[in-house]
Amino acid sequence: MTVKCNKCKEEINKEDLEKNYYICPLCGKLNRMPAKNRLQMLTEKFDVMFNDQEFTDPIDFPSYKEKYESAREKSGETEGVVCGRGTIGGNDTVIGYTVSGGARMQEGALSLMQMAKVSAAAKRHSDAGLLYVVCTTDPTMGGATASFAMLGDIIISEPGAMIGFAGKRVVEQVTGEVLPDNFQSAEFQLKNGFIDDIVPRQEQRAYLANILAIHAETVSA
Repeated sequence: MTVKCNKCKEEINKEDLEKNYYICPLCGKLNRMPAKNRLQMLTEKFDVMFNDQEFTDPIDFPSYKEKYESAREKSGETEGVVCGRGTIGGNDTVIGYTVSGGARMQEGALSLMQMAKVSAAAKRHSDAGLLYVVCTTDPTMGGATASFAMLGDIIISEPGAMIGFAGKRVVEQVTGEVLPDNFQSAEFQLKNGFIDDIVPRQEQRAYLANILAIHAETVSA
């Protein structure tokens, strides 16, 4: 079975792409990676939490349920964020997969409320002296960026990931400015101090394992 690279549009053997961390062997583009494959890449073991959530449609948004069912069937997941406990380099940790186009506007103000709630949870986590590391992937936009994705003690990203609140076109329309081609890319955000580092996908497990080990040594010292 073959799939098409998002950048060069060439056909690639799906199994080869999976083995190569969804990085195109022809052009080097980081294709978007299913949550289960990313967790296999990062962890030695992983147990899912909070996977019993039921669909709700609080404002009866047109076609919302149909879109939800389609996304669930396509992804094989029951929820938009996969959360659980696992180990990275033998270090116990809790993981939530950071990739989002924004808050679910189909749920109205109830969706926006979650930004404040999850930010408050991050504050309680920090007050307890616990480490919070964020790895932004493509895309990390909208409400995710405006809340939990930018509250980490350390914020890293994948090469080329788009990170921001409103998209480039919207910002240009509002400000009347012409923005650079790499606006909101991980490289642009690193240069401007928005994130702390860019880590190649195949190096992320070792990078995160090192951070977790250092933190564990610091806490126990």
